[in-house]
Amino acid sequence: MSLRYPLALAVLCVAASSWALAASGSMRIVNDWGGGFQAEVTVSNDGGATLSGWTVEFDMPIGIGNIWGGVVQSASGGHFVIGPADYTANVPPGGSVSFGFIGSPGNVSAVPVTVNGGAASSSRSSVSSSSSSVSSSSSSASSSSVSSSSSASSSTANLHQIVVRARGLAGTETIRLQVGGSTVQEWTLGTTLADHTAETALTGPVVVAFINDAGVDHDVQIDHIRIDGQIREAEDQAVNTGVWADGRCGGGGYSEWLHCNGQIDFGPIGAGSSSSSASGGSSSSSAACDLPATLNWTSSGPLIEPKNGNVSVKDPSIVRFGGFWHVFATVYNSNWASVYLRFDDFSRAGGAQHLPFAPGGSSTVAPQVFYFEPHGLWYLITQWPGRYSTNSDIADPNGWSPLRPLLAGEPSGALDFWLICSDTDCYLFFSRDDGALYLSKTPIGDFPNFSGYTTVMSGPRNVLFEAPAVYKLRGLNKYLLLVEGWESGPRFYRAWTATSLDGPWTPYRTSEAAPFAGEANVAYPEGRWTRDVSHGELLRAGYDQRMEIDACNLAFLYQGRDPAVSTDYDLLPYRLGLLRAQP
Repeated sequence: MSLRYPLALAVLCVAASSWALAASGSMRIVNDWGGGFQAEVTVSNDGGATLSGWTVEFDMPIGIGNIWGGVVQSASGGHFVIGPADYTANVPPGGSVSFGFIGSPGNVSAVPVTVNGGAASSSRSSVSSSSSSVSSSSSSASSSSVSSSSSASSSTANLHQIVVRARGLAGTETIRLQVGGSTVQEWTLGTTLADHTAETALTGPVVVAFINDAGVDHDVQIDHIRIDGQIREAEDQAVNTGVWADGRCGGGGYSEWLHCNGQIDFGPIGAGSSSSSASGGSSSSSAACDLPATLNWTSSGPLIEPKNGNVSVKDPSIVRFGGFWHVFATVYNSNWASVYLRFDDFSRAGGAQHLPFAPGGSSTVAPQVFYFEPHGLWYLITQWPGRYSTNSDIADPNGWSPLRPLLAGEPSGALDFWLICSDTDCYLFFSRDDGALYLSKTPIGDFPNFSGYTTVMSGPRNVLFEAPAVYKLRGLNKYLLLVEGWESGPRFYRAWTATSLDGPWTPYRTSEAAPFAGEANVAYPEGRWTRDVSHGELLRAGYDQRMEIDACNLAFLYQGRDPAVSTDYDLLPYRLGLLRAQP
């Protein structure tokens, strides 16, 4: 985990901008995994008038990685000063707001909270401390401030916080943040993705530049920047003068990478059209499409075949990130195991190296991989039983943490877990091969802690069998549910839609004659190599927990097999192919 703020001691003070208003506060530890933890701080308005603007100050023996619902205004000498995000600034009488953050190390306890300099909410006594001046912070090995510093106690109304999430390939690369043509900050990068934070009152175009290219193996990856809490993805930006493409530097855009001295232009501060905070890596300016009334597909031949002595490759999870397709899949030889591969184009998928990985020594089966934006981490969900692993770098198969339990009270036979989140809650769908679809739900601030479950739908076993997946249609208030099953012939996918993740779900394409994807609506120009359209994933428009898809360009990575082969299920020769929806 990258840490962008230094160590501190343990007390928390909350101060409102209007000191006469009565307020109280509390902290709780939502999740603690030893190496880090997630905390939530709640500010409550106990007075009779709206609390407009507040400031949280605390000292705690941790470093903070990511924060949501609040903005770090300063961090100096172990003292944190946090103000509200736009959507948590105003607290109505009797109401409350919360912000959360990821801290490190773990094995911590919640600290007592004082509000407006009042008494602590626990028996521990409060400790007052003064704010100090700060203009920037970073988790890199070194940084040099070029901007003038500002006092944390002065007004920050005209200041913009800019966070650059980046890494270097060698660990000696230097990047420069510029706003309106003026340099704000420079940082020397480490080799893992880390947040680098600065504040400025400047306005105009925001540019991140790579300034000390030293040749081969000296590259910079800019994951994204956050301007006042709003994310702008590097791969969504058209201007990138440092990416190597078409045989030259600056030969393309829409990339996270700076291979040469050059820059990515993130647009001006305040330009909503450049922000992709709700898109998870997808372009927010693209047109929104509804699902077609008539749906037909064209299939490739087998694009990904088993290697290294395995008899099958199946259950893929696929993510587009950093200019590559990242695929996580299940393989079988004498046991079930996990592989990771990546490629820049499907025409080169067959040549990709299959890298085995086993988080904490355990294989993963039927994985789902996504970036959980509030934590700034990649998550992998797996089964038998439901568990999760995290990683700061999707391209590092050895970076996955040991598996941890996902669902308290998980029923026997649960499999094929699928995670999708709204802005407020996370939904964990799963099957049991018994003709029912199940769901566990938790507030987004409590993720990944799930407990208990309900039945969403039930019916014949062949209708609601396994491999559920739920997506949000980009730009629309509409969700798509897919479930694998069969009728009288091979496996195929049925589909339902809803305007809420809580349902109800309305049939969309649910028969063998008119499936979402199956033998009846798939053409094979290269020759039919499978009758099954089995366990797979739609290609997403983003990569985060929202699971957005672009219904204008539907594509589906799925598993199929030679129908002439009849053997034990474990030995069935599954391969992966790609469906593309016909216009």
